[in-house]
Amino acid sequence: MIEHGRHGVNCVVIGAGLAGLAAAHRLTRDGARVTVVEASAQVGGRARTVDVAGRPADRGFQSVFTAYEDTSTFLGEIGFRQRDLVPFDRGAVVHDGVDWHRLGLSARLLRRFPSFTTADVIRLGRLAAEVRGTSCAHLLDGDEQDQTTADYLRRRGFSGGAIEGFFRPLFGVITLDPGLESDAGYFRFLMRMLVRGRAAIPVEGHGMIAEWAAASVVQGGGCIRAAAPVAEIVVGDGGRATGVRLDDGEVLGADVVVVAAHAPAARRLVAPHDSRAATTTTSIPPG
Repeated sequence: MIEHGRHGVNCVVIGAGLAGLAAAHRLTRDGARVTVVEASAQVGGRARTVDVAGRPADRGFQSVFTAYEDTSTFLGEIGFRQRDLVPFDRGAVVHDGVDWHRLGLSARLLRRFPSFTTADVIRLGRLAAEVRGTSCAHLLDGDEQDQTTADYLRRRGFSGGAIEGFFRPLFGVITLDPGLESDAGYFRFLMRMLVRGRAAIPVEGHGMIAEWAAASVVQGGGCIRAAAPVAEIVVGDGGRATGVRLDDGEVLGADVVVVAAHAPAARRLVAPHDSRAATTTTSIPPG
């Protein structure tokens, strides 16, 4: 890992999605020399925005959770203000294949949601109260991480209707995991974000975050190289990462390599090397 305040460290960050840009932003603030390499022609990963008939349209990502303290800190550091985020109304709208159903947050409105039984409403209230009062670290590192979200919900006693009619369509979209196979600790973390805060979108789309973060990295002395896919991580005789080799054969030397890519790409780059290699792998949740 990189020590806080360790000036002069030469870092290569693989991936210019929000995870990579956030890592590069923090590293430049700590005085490191940072180069971000991105395989595609643009920064942002799934947080990209295009213009459609004069209006911003996101090509991925769903929302920003205002209760996530690290995200709020990061947005503040790159210059976001409260008015740059537009919050959604609380609740959800779910399509069951035939009709649209609106889910309100009061007990009365929850009981009117067709997928919920009265017992489901009670269980949801208990779950919300539980995650609200639990720290993020405990939610992510607790025993629940050893079971899938689907198994966790069944063990909590939620009905099949609640799982199929509410949890799967909502959290399947948030996590890009319609099978609810992601660990239950992450699900509980997301529940905490929804209970304690609100979901919001930047006024000009999620690409706005990527653009501002990239500008912050450059202003901090970092370098961002798009259209520069990485072929492999270069590891020295001592088992430490010494840089990366790009697809065109160019080698970028580094004291530390941070892999901030989707799991399949990260696995391809990291798996060939011994676990002692000095790489740090990071990712960001889609919500």
